[in-house]
Amino acid sequence: MTSTSLPPDTRPRKLFDDFDETKHNRDGHTGDNRLFFPDMLAYMDKLIGNVVDRLEKHDLRDKTLIVVMGDNGTKEPFTHVLPDGSRYPGGKGGNTDNGLHVPLILSLPGKIPAGKAKAIRSYGGVVDVTDIFPTLCQATGVAIPNPAAIDGISFWSQALGAKGEPRQVVYTWYNGNSPSTDLTKTLRYAFNKEFKRYAPHANFPKGRFFDLRNDPLEMADDRKVKVAWAHYHRSGLDIDKLDARQRVAYKHLGKVIESHRHVPVSALRITSKHNSIAVGTSVALQCRVLPAKATRQNVIWESSNPSMATVDKFGVLKAHAPGTVKIKVYSWDDAYPISANATKTYSRYGIQDSIKITIAKRP
Repeated sequence: MTSTSLPPDTRPRKLFDDFDETKHNRDGHTGDNRLFFPDMLAYMDKLIGNVVDRLEKHDLRDKTLIVVMGDNGTKEPFTHVLPDGSRYPGGKGGNTDNGLHVPLILSLPGKIPAGKAKAIRSYGGVVDVTDIFPTLCQATGVAIPNPAAIDGISFWSQALGAKGEPRQVVYTWYNGNSPSTDLTKTLRYAFNKEFKRYAPHANFPKGRFFDLRNDPLEMADDRKVKVAWAHYHRSGLDIDKLDARQRVAYKHLGKVIESHRHVPVSALRITSKHNSIAVGTSVALQCRVLPAKATRQNVIWESSNPSMATVDKFGVLKAHAPGTVKIKVYSWDDAYPISANATKTYSRYGIQDSIKITIAKRP
C-alpha cells in the first residue's frame, strides 16, 4: 500500500486538516512519510469492515464473494520486518518479487473453507491478475463466450479446497507507462515459482535469468543498470554456468517467451453489413483482425458524429438522430493507447477501416 496523503482517521485531526504533502517527499516524489503508514493500513481495514458490516446487516454476507487484492508492492521507502526478523524492502514500480507479489484474499463463508482450528488457509500456487476474471465467472456461473481468447486461468476450484495448481507459469510484458512504440522501455519475461527469464532487452541484449529459490529480489549480477529511483536491472546468472535444473527451466521459459512473440496486425475488416438503422435502435458491429493470430486483437471504435450515433468499445452502435455517419475502427497495434497522463489518448493514423451508415427516422 502506498501513502499519498493522510487517512481521515489520523489523530490529532489537525494533522489531517493541515497536512502539506509537498513537505513530505523524497527525490521529488510526495507522500512518503513513513510515520503514517500504520494509519493507512488501519483505515483500509476499517473500510473493508464497513463493507462486511453492511452485507451482514442485509443478510448478504454468505451470498457475497469478497476479493481483496493489492495492485503492486509497497513503495520503495518502506521496509517490512517479517516475523523471523528479516527485512523485506518495498519495490513498487519494479518487476522483482517485492514489486509483483501482492496479497490476495478471497472470502465467502460457508463455501470457501477456512483452515483448521480457524487458521488462515493459504494457496501456494501461482496466480496472475488475469486469473481474477475467469475465477469470478466460474464462481458466479457466468459462461465466458471466448475462453480460449483470454489469458486468465480460473483457480476457483482451488479456492474451494481442490488440490492442484492450474497455472504453472506467468508471461508478462511491461513498459512502465512509456509509449508502446518505445521498445527500449519494454520488458518481456516469464516465470514460475522457481525461475524467471527475461527476453533480450536494450540494456541486456542476451536476456537475463534468475533463480528465484534463493534470489527472489533478482540480485545476481556482474553488471547492473539504474532504471529509476531505487530500481536497478541486474544481469542475472551466467548462462554458461547453469546447473542441470536451471538449464531445463531456462529452455522452458524461453519457449514460453517465444510463444508470445509479437505478431503484428496487417489489416482490419468491418464485416457488418448494416447500411441503415432507425433512430432509437442499436446494432452490434463486427470487425475481423488480420491475421487471425495477431497479438493485439483489441480495436478502438469511433463515430464521426456522436450526436447522430455513438459506438462503444464493444462496437455497439446506437442511433440518435437522422443523417449519415462514418464509423471508424483502429488497431491497437498502431493506434496504441498512449502512455499514462498523455492528453491524446490514442492515434488515428495507421491500420484502420470504416463504413458509412445512414440513420433513418423512426418508422
